[in-house]
Amino acid sequence: MDLTAKGSILIKVSTVIDPEKINNKYPRPSHSQEYPTGVDPNDISMSCAGSRGEVIGQGSPDLKFDAYPNDMVSFSAETTPNSSGYTVSIYNIRNNYSRNRILSVTGTKENAIELRVESNGTANLLLLFALHTNDDSGKIKDLIGYFYFDSNITIR
Repeated sequence: MDLTAKGSILIKVSTVIDPEKINNKYPRPSHSQEYPTGVDPNDISMSCAGSRGEVIGQGSPDLKFDAYPNDMVSFSAETTPNSSGYTVSIYNIRNNYSRNRILSVTGTKENAIELRVESNGTANLLLLFALHTNDDSGKIKDLIGYFYFDSNITIR
């Protein structure tokens, strides 16, 4: 579907995770999707592309960007460039302690979770991700664990 034809745009939020750092800091992670291991959000780097204006917080776990109601925000994850032996994927996003629901999950697409902008404001989100090792061909091999981190997203 061409979102721009209806006046909506797609904003991409990329989350970069260093699997070596996560492995070292959290040697016994959860293997339950329902009860993932919490990680320090300062160990996570997020960037935003396609905002309707300036982005504040690039490289941090907290982002501020411009969007209109009905714009789509796609959250995806990747490992650091030197970590080809791992795969990371965001499998869920939860609204955490925020009454203000500025984003609503619409589904998954191409290894990303897509959310629709409901309104402007700030929300504390929990981003849940799985970390796996890869085999020599680059295919997912073994689960290392399930994790989550807190992120503050502000839409202006």
